[in-house]
Amino acid sequence: MFHFGSRQGSPAYGVILDIGSGSIGAAIVESNPEQTLPTLIYGNQTSLRISAEAHDIRRVREALLATALTLSQEGLAALRNHNPRAKITRILVTCGSPWSYTIARNVSYENDEPFKVTKNLIHDLAETAEEEIRTHIQESAPFSGDFTVVERATTDVAINDYVVNEPVGKTGTICSLSHMIGLVPKELLEALREVKDKLFPEAELAVHTYLLATYCVLRDLYPHTHAFTIIDVSGEATEFGVVENNLLSENKSLSQGSSTFIRGVMDETGSPASDIETLIATEGKNHITERAELEKQVKSYVASVMESVQALTEHRALPRDTIITAHHPYEQLFKDMIRLALLEANKVEPNILAVEQNLLHEVLPHGTYSTHIALSARFFHKLHSCGELENE
Repeated sequence: MFHFGSRQGSPAYGVILDIGSGSIGAAIVESNPEQTLPTLIYGNQTSLRISAEAHDIRRVREALLATALTLSQEGLAALRNHNPRAKITRILVTCGSPWSYTIARNVSYENDEPFKVTKNLIHDLAETAEEEIRTHIQESAPFSGDFTVVERATTDVAINDYVVNEPVGKTGTICSLSHMIGLVPKELLEALREVKDKLFPEAELAVHTYLLATYCVLRDLYPHTHAFTIIDVSGEATEFGVVENNLLSENKSLSQGSSTFIRGVMDETGSPASDIETLIATEGKNHITERAELEKQVKSYVASVMESVQALTEHRALPRDTIITAHHPYEQLFKDMIRLALLEANKVEPNILAVEQNLLHEVLPHGTYSTHIALSARFFHKLHSCGELENE
C-alpha cells in the first residue's frame, strides 16, 4: 500500500525522465522537504523522429542517448551553478503509453453487519485484484513482447465510500480497494539502466507509469474533486484513466496520438511532417479543427475517442471533470477534438480542468518546460518530502 509520512532533512536532487511515444523530457530537480513545491534547475525536451513504425523502440533509445548526452553536459553544469555540492541521488522515470501499461482494478468486500478491517482482509482484496489483472492480461493480450512489472501497489482503500489512510482497525459495511500493476518493456529498462550506470552510477533508479504519477499529483491539485477522467495524449497513443470516489478504477489505451495524426495527414496531403507541425503550431488557437488539410484525420480521431469512451461508459457514467495532457504544440488541437468526442459520446459538455496553469505557473515560473515534466517533478517532490512509497 502507498503510505505517505512526514519527512524532514536536507534537499534531494534527482533526474526526471518522462518517456512518451513522441518525445523524451528531462529535468534536474531539487526537492526541499521544507518547501511546498520542487525547484526545477534544468529542463530539456528531445523529440523522437516520426517513422512508419509506431512502436519502434530504437527511436526511444536514440532519443534517450541524446537526452543523456545533454544531461551530462548542460544539465550537470546547471546543477553545479545551482549548488556545487549537490549530488544526484535518484533517477525518477515516468513512462507513458505505449511504453507502459497501467492495469487497475477496484474490488470490494461488503457485509450487512459492520465489520472491522484487518490486514488479512486488505491482503485478500489485493490478491483478488491481482488475479483479475492477471486474467485480463491473459484474455485480452493487450501487448506483445517482453514486459517487466515495475510497480504493483494498492493506491487507496475506502471504507463506506470514504478513502482512509489507515484502514486497519476501522469499522464499516463496505471496504473497497484500488490496486494496480505497471509494466514497461524490458528493453527500455535495460536502456535506462545503461544511462544510469554511465552518468549516475550511485543514484537509485525508480520507474513508474505516467498514469500513476498523474493520479497521485492530481489528487493533491484538486483535493475536493473526487471523480475525474485523465486523458493523456502521446505520440502514438491516447490513454484514459477513470477516477471514482478518489479511486483509480479503470483505464484504457487507444493506439492513436499526435504522431499517428501527423502520419495520417502526411498520407493524405503529401506534405512533410515539419510543415504539418508548423501548421499545428501556428494555427493551434485559430479553429484548427476546421482546417481542410486536417479534416479527415480530425474526424477519424474523434470517432476513435468516442469508441473508447463508449467502451468505458458501458457500465458507468464517465466523470464530467476531465484533465487532458498533451505535448506542445498539440495541446489545443487535441483538447478541441477530445472535447468534441466527449460531448458527442456523453451528450454532456465536459468540464476540462486547466491543469497546465496549476502545474506550470507553480513549478515552472517561466513556463519553458512541458506539463509532463512539471507533473513528474511534483511526483518526485511528493515522494521525497512526504515519505517514500512503500509497496506492501
